[in-house]
Amino acid sequence: MEKNCKWYFGNEGGVDVGPNDPIHQTFKGNPYYSIVREAIQNSLDAVNDNRFPVTISFQYFDLDRLQYPSFFQLEEHIKKSLEFFPNNNDAKRLFEDMVHYLNGDEEKKKKLKISCLKISDSNTKGMSYHPFKTDSPFYAFLRATGVSAKMLSGSGGSFGFGKGAYFALSPLKTLVVSSKDISGSVYFEGATRLTTHRNNNGEKLTAYGFYDNNNGEPTVIEENIPEIFK
Repeated sequence: MEKNCKWYFGNEGGVDVGPNDPIHQTFKGNPYYSIVREAIQNSLDAVNDNRFPVTISFQYFDLDRLQYPSFFQLEEHIKKSLEFFPNNNDAKRLFEDMVHYLNGDEEKKKKLKISCLKISDSNTKGMSYHPFKTDSPFYAFLRATGVSAKMLSGSGGSFGFGKGAYFALSPLKTLVVSSKDISGSVYFEGATRLTTHRNNNGEKLTAYGFYDNNNGEPTVIEENIPEIFK
């Protein structure tokens, strides 16, 4: 079901990342308006065939803990992030809310399902990916901050901040992206933005984690994408 996907966090080798995300702050005041605006703009900037309309849909679905146990291992990284900043009130608010979202109100019980928002479009070019090209759309959208892959001069955004609306809406600051480009190639990966934290061995990990079955790189084989995310 989960097809061996799991979370990958690299070793932190630079400045520690804390809980205050300025891009997140930009969108949190009106997250639903922001996500609709940004999603529509992104799709309109990537029209495949101008003879036909772009179609965008917004749907809710539930993600089952028992079917996707490795995805829910994100909770351990959330708790470790809180442990890294034990006296920081912003970290306490952020990560305690995340744990509550995953577990609910019943003590010593965990929610079996969490609600997710699915945003889909059609008649768009999709997001292609190349690991060594920083202008590839999938890279710019999911794997970088402050980078835009808008290739049209009339595109509605140019600084790469708009994708912050997606992370701002998520109670877990987490996205899962699945795309097929016009050549038929597919790309799949989840991403989260937490804080610097340590694993059980005391090693310092980066704030940014990726969910896939390709050793921390986007999944590129369609059969390896979990069905619910295709």
